[in-house]
Amino acid sequence: MRTSIKYLSLLLLFIPIFTWGQTHIWTGNGGDTNWFNASNWDANTVPDASSEVLIPDGFTVDITTNNASVGFITIQANAQLEVNNSMTITTGIDILEEGSFLYTLGTLSGDATITNHGTFEITGVPNKIINQLTINNENLLTITDTGIINVRENMSFNNAENAMIIINGSGGAWSSNETGATFNNFGTFKRMDIGQFGVFYLLLTVNNHGTINVGKTQHILVLGPQNSLNNFETGILTGEGSFDITAPFTNNGTIRPEGNQAVELDFVNTFSLSQQSVIELDIFGNLPEEYDKLEVIDEPFIEGNIEITLHYEPEIDDTFTIITTSFGITGCDLPPFIFATHQGFLYEFEVTCTFDTVNLKVIDKVLHTDEFEQINLSATPNPSRGIFNIQFGEVISEVELSLSNILGQILSKNTVQNTDTYQLTIDGAPGIYFITAKTPTKTESLKLIKK
Repeated sequence: MRTSIKYLSLLLLFIPIFTWGQTHIWTGNGGDTNWFNASNWDANTVPDASSEVLIPDGFTVDITTNNASVGFITIQANAQLEVNNSMTITTGIDILEEGSFLYTLGTLSGDATITNHGTFEITGVPNKIINQLTINNENLLTITDTGIINVRENMSFNNAENAMIIINGSGGAWSSNETGATFNNFGTFKRMDIGQFGVFYLLLTVNNHGTINVGKTQHILVLGPQNSLNNFETGILTGEGSFDITAPFTNNGTIRPEGNQAVELDFVNTFSLSQQSVIELDIFGNLPEEYDKLEVIDEPFIEGNIEITLHYEPEIDDTFTIITTSFGITGCDLPPFIFATHQGFLYEFEVTCTFDTVNLKVIDKVLHTDEFEQINLSATPNPSRGIFNIQFGEVISEVELSLSNILGQILSKNTVQNTDTYQLTIDGAPGIYFITAKTPTKTESLKLIKK
C-alpha cells in the first residue's frame, strides 16, 4: 500500500512537466530573424505545439525554412511575425495594437483563433490554405496581389464593426470547398480602385451586416450554389464597380451607389431586393451623368424603398432613370410616390416602372415645414375581394386620393372632404395596388391586395 502511494505521488509530481507548455520569449540573440534558431529564444529551444510565445516590441521574426508548430503567440506593438511557410496553431495568436502579422506562403491550420488588433497582411501570388481557424479582425486586414486563399474545415473570417478589410491588386479569391467557410462582416470590406481592371472572388458564405464596397472598374464575384450572399438589414452594398452574383442572394439591407459624384453601380446575374431593402441615390442634376443609377444584367423583381438625397433644385417634370435592366423587369412593387427635401422645399416624385427601367419624375414642390407628417392611413379588410374601408386616423377637411397599380400607373383620382373614412372599390384584376392620400401638409401611401 505504501508503495502504491509513493508511485502515485511521484506521478502527480511529474504531470505538470508534461502538461504545461514552456514560455518562449524572443531575444534575437542568435543574430538573425529565424524562428528555428534556438539561440534567438530565451529558453534556448525552438517553440513547439505547447509553447506560449512572446514577440516583444521592435523585433521581426520569420518562419521560412521549415513548418512551425506553436501553442499561443502574442505579437506586441512594433513587432512582426512573417509566415513564409506552414504553421500549425494549437490555441491562437493575439496581434496587439501596432503589431503586425505577414502571411505569404503555406498553410495556416488548427482549431484556434487569430485576433488582430494591429495589422494582418496576406500577400503573394502562391496559393494558400487556411484550415479550421477563426480569424477575428478588430482593426486592419489587407490582401494584396494574392492568388487563391483556400479556406477549409468551417473556417471563418469575422470583421468587427469598426474594422476594415482592404483588397488591393488585380486578382485574388477566398475559396471554400464542401467543408465550408464563412465571412461575417460587421465592418468595412473594400475592393480598392487600383486604376485598372481588378477582380476578387468570394467563394464562400457571406453574411454582411456592415459595408461591402467595390471600387471603380473593380469586380466582386460571389459564386457557387453551395455558398450564399446574405445582406442583412444593417448591411450596405456600395461603390461604383460591379457585383457579379451567382450564389443564392438575399437582401434586406441597402444598395447605395457611391463615389466622388454621381456614379453607376452594376449587378450581374442576380439582383435581389425585398420589402425591407432600400435603394439610396444622390441626385446632382437631371442629366444622366448627374445622378446615381443602377445597371442590372438580370431580369429582377423590383421592390422595397427608394431614398433620395437632392443636391440641386429640380424642376417640375424633371425625370430620372434610376434602374436599367438588360433582360426586363419581372415585376415591380415600389411605392408610387417618394419625397425628398432640398433648401426648405419638399419635392414629390412619381415612381414608375417600364418593361426594363425604373423612373422618377418630379410632380410637386411645396414649402417644407415641420408640420409635414404622415396620415395614419389604414385599410380594412386588407387583403379584400375589392371593397376596402380606407381610414385616415382623424377627420380630414380635404384629402386627394389616388389609386395606382403595381407599375405606378394612376387608375383613378378622387377628392373627399370632412371625413375620416372612405370606401374604395377596385374593379381591376386581383393583384397589388396602392392608395395614396395627400393633403397640403400630409401624405401617405398604402399597399392594397385584391384577392
